Amino acid sequence: GALRDDLRESSCLLIKPSKVGSASIMSCSINLCNTILGAGILGLPHAFAECGIVLGLSLFAFAGILSATGLHLLSACARAVPDGSFNVMADLTVPTLKVLADLAVALKCFGV
Repeated sequence: GALRDDLRESSCLLIKPSKVGSASIMSCSINLCNTILGAGILGLPHAFAECGIVLGLSLFAFAGILSATGLHLLSACARAVPDGSFNVMADLTVPTLKVLADLAVALKCFGV
């Protein structure tokens, strides 16, 4: 009873949960901006310097269009399939290339 509870509370193996909800709106906003902006803050000026303003803006716009198209397709798939994970979507569309989808997700995780 009480002895077991005392041992459980004093055990070094007991992992107590951290304080939930301790981040402020400001710290969350700064963290989100840091994630969104990332290395682009440093990489974009260099890319524009190397290829010029016209080609740089053209490539930037093309990348934005590709990104928006990808997000649109992902949201359409999420609406169509209840469990729209990449694994499930690969299994439904091209089961033989399912490993390729897993590899792409793994590579993406290392890039972020």
